[in-house]
Amino acid sequence: MKIISYAQNYEDVLLNRLLPDRPGGFYIDVGACHPVVHSVTKLFYERGWQGVNIEPIPSMFELLADDRPRDVNLHMGLSNRDGNLTFYEVPAEVGSSTFVEEHAEGLRRKGHRLEERSIPVTTLARVCEQHAGQTIDFLKIDVESHEREVLEGGDWGRYRPRVVLIEATRPATNIPCYEHWEPLLLAADYLFAFFDGLNRYYVRAEDRQFLPLLSVPANIFDEFEPYKYHQPIQELRHALEASQEWCGRTQLALDGTRSALDESQSALMETRQALDDSQIALQGLRAQLERTQDRLAATQGQLEATRARLAPFEDLGPIAIGVAHRLRRMSTRSPRLASVAKRIIRRAQPLA
Repeated sequence: MKIISYAQNYEDVLLNRLLPDRPGGFYIDVGACHPVVHSVTKLFYERGWQGVNIEPIPSMFELLADDRPRDVNLHMGLSNRDGNLTFYEVPAEVGSSTFVEEHAEGLRRKGHRLEERSIPVTTLARVCEQHAGQTIDFLKIDVESHEREVLEGGDWGRYRPRVVLIEATRPATNIPCYEHWEPLLLAADYLFAFFDGLNRYYVRAEDRQFLPLLSVPANIFDEFEPYKYHQPIQELRHALEASQEWCGRTQLALDGTRSALDESQSALMETRQALDDSQIALQGLRAQLERTQDRLAATQGQLEATRARLAPFEDLGPIAIGVAHRLRRMSTRSPRLASVAKRIIRRAQPLA
């Protein structure tokens, strides 16, 4: 299984080569800086290790405190005595911040803006006394030209980290500068093991079996993936998963829209059929109305004809009404006589 390397120069890969299966180790990180980016200890913290992170830069200390709740995070610096020192912070490039005035002046000449503040410092021996209640698996030091003072503050007879790695070039260069502090480690019975172009690795004489494991740089056989490549890939994977989830939700919504559209089309077809049926019924009603109108016209014609036939009798008045009453009585008594009277009346019509 591949490991994720967070360190700037794959320092964590080399340390993992020495202690691949140790489940609960302990480290001290002097100049820890960011808890993830270029961190030598992040890999081990994720594995369940814990340790002490020493960081004088306020913004970096806050990030460490948030990201490393199991660790002891100290907002201070280390030196060869207890007290306070002037710290020169470079806000635009915090990794170049230093306790060394000479280094700070060089940064100013390059155009960097520095912020000066007084920072409490203690010694490596005191940190070990207060917080290292177990074997120190490795000690990492990155303090921008303040390495000798940190080493001078250690009690190398009492507290002996199994591995010590120290940035060994002048800040932001490949110029070696270890000659100022290496004698202190060699005198404490530490053995030089490896130089990776930036850091020098030392192992205590009791763990000289580590020396062959540190004879070559990090390579393909260490099976690691740099965080700077791993992180973008993970972000792309998360983005792809989010896109796939969005596509799934969109597909569901599209299926629902299609179903609603199908239902609407079905309802539309039913409405069209009902409309067609209504039109047919309307046509029947229109035909029936036309027939009724024709019958009404015929009836009106008959009515007009009847009125024309009755017109001669309109002026008879009460006499005609009386004759009609008598004829009705006569038809009751003598139908034949009434029939003769009706024929006489009909013949009399033209004369009128």
